[in-house]
Amino acid sequence: MLNSRYVVVSEESRWQIVRGGRRYAETYASKTQAGCRAIAFAEMDGLAGRRAEVMVRHEDGHFIIEWVYGEDVHPDKAAPPRLLSIHPAPR
Repeated sequence: MLNSRYVVVSEESRWQIVRGGRRYAETYASKTQAGCRAIAFAEMDGLAGRRAEVMVRHEDGHFIIEWVYGEDVHPDKAAPPRLLSIHPAPR
């Protein structure tokens, strides 16, 4: 059962978060900023034992689930591990 759904929406070139039909007062300059903040809110809900997700309303009007607490909704987009090059320090 879903307890918390955060939706990131565009409003006059600014981005906002909506939860339960109510808009948060804070606005963000980018979709990424709003999405990260929505994930932070949803993460707190998830840690409190509630099922939480973040959706984004894209420019074409479609809603896409971007994040779900405890699930990897985009496993194919996982970043490959970074390889570290270890060189001796210059003397």
